[in-house]
Amino acid sequence: MTRKTAISIAFRLLFLLLAAGLLCYTIRHTDADVLAALRDGARLPLVSALALYGLAQILGAWRWQTLLAVQGLHLTLWTALRLTLVGNFFSLIIPGSVTGDILKIAIASQRYPGKVTELTLVDLVDRIIGLAGIFFAAAVATMLCANLLPGIFAAKQSWIVALAILAINLGCLGTILLYLLWLTQPRWTTWNWVQRLQLALKRILPKAITRIARRMNDALGLYRKHQRALLTAMIISVVIHLTVSSTVFCLGRALHENQMRFGQYALTTQLANVTGILPITPGGIGLRDAVSAQLFEHFHAEPASVRGDIPLLNSLIIVFWGLAGALIYACSPSFKNPAQTCADAEQLAQAHMDSATLPSEHHNT
Repeated sequence: MTRKTAISIAFRLLFLLLAAGLLCYTIRHTDADVLAALRDGARLPLVSALALYGLAQILGAWRWQTLLAVQGLHLTLWTALRLTLVGNFFSLIIPGSVTGDILKIAIASQRYPGKVTELTLVDLVDRIIGLAGIFFAAAVATMLCANLLPGIFAAKQSWIVALAILAINLGCLGTILLYLLWLTQPRWTTWNWVQRLQLALKRILPKAITRIARRMNDALGLYRKHQRALLTAMIISVVIHLTVSSTVFCLGRALHENQMRFGQYALTTQLANVTGILPITPGGIGLRDAVSAQLFEHFHAEPASVRGDIPLLNSLIIVFWGLAGALIYACSPSFKNPAQTCADAEQLAQAHMDSATLPSEHHNT
C-alpha cells in the first residue's frame, strides 16, 4: 500500500467516524428513537416521503439530461437516472476528492469515448445550477415564513438562525447578480481596465486557481446560446429542492408533528442542505442531521423526540436510494467493475486537475 493510498483511506475513515459521531450526538441530544418512529409512524406519509425523494432523483436525472443535450450528448431518462443513482451511491461511500460525480463521469464516458471534457463541463454546470436551486427554494421558503421573520430577527437567542436565513437569501440575490454579470460578459470583458486586471490576476494567482476559474468560465460560456435549456434546468432544480422539502414535511406528518408548517420545513431543509454540501461527511450524513435537529428545536417541533427522528429518517431515505444505486450498478453488465471504475475516476480527477485547455463555446454549438 502506497503512502498516498494510506492517507486517502485514513481520511475516508475519519469522515465516516465524524458522520457516526454527529449521528450519535443528534440521537443523544434529541432522544430520537428511529425504530419506534418507524413502528408508530403513519404508513401513508412514510411511503409518500420515500416516493417523493425518488421523484427528486428522477427530476435530477432530467436536469442532467437537459444539460447534456446542449453538448450533443443524448441519454434516455432511464439511463440518466441509473447513472445519477450510481453517482449518489458512490458519494455516500467515498467522501473526499473522488466523488460520485467523477465516478458518474467515468461510467458515462464508456458510452461517449473522447467526451470526458464535455461530461465534466456539464457536471460542473449541473452542480452550479443545483446550488442556485437551493438558494431560490430558500427564497420561496422565506416568503412562506414571512410572518415569522420579525420574531426570528428580534430574538437574541435566534441570531444564528437569523444569520443563516439572511446568508442563504443573499445567496439567491448573489446568484441573480452573477447571472446578469455573466450574461453581459462579452461586452464588459472588452474594456481595457478589465483586460489589464485579468492579466494582473493571472500573474499573481496560483495556476490552479486561474485554471479552475477558466474552466468555470468555459463551462458557463458553452450555454450562453442555450438560455432555454438553462431556464428549464433552473426550474427543475427549484422543484427538486421543494420536493425534498415535501419529503421532510411528510416525515413530520408521519410522526404526528403538530406545530410546524410547510414553510418552516422548507426553510429548515434548505439551510440543512447547504451545510450538507460541505465535503465533511459522506453525502452530508450526520452533519445535515445535526443542523436539522437544531432548526427543528428552534421552530419548537412537537413532540420533542421528532426533532431527531425526522432528520434521521430522512437520512435513511437517502441511504435507501443510495442502495438502489448500488443495486443498479451491480446489475448493470455494461458498467465496469468497481475497482476499475474507481481507478478510471482517479485518472479523470488527475487529468482534469492537470488540464489547462478546454474547448471554446464555438466548438460546441
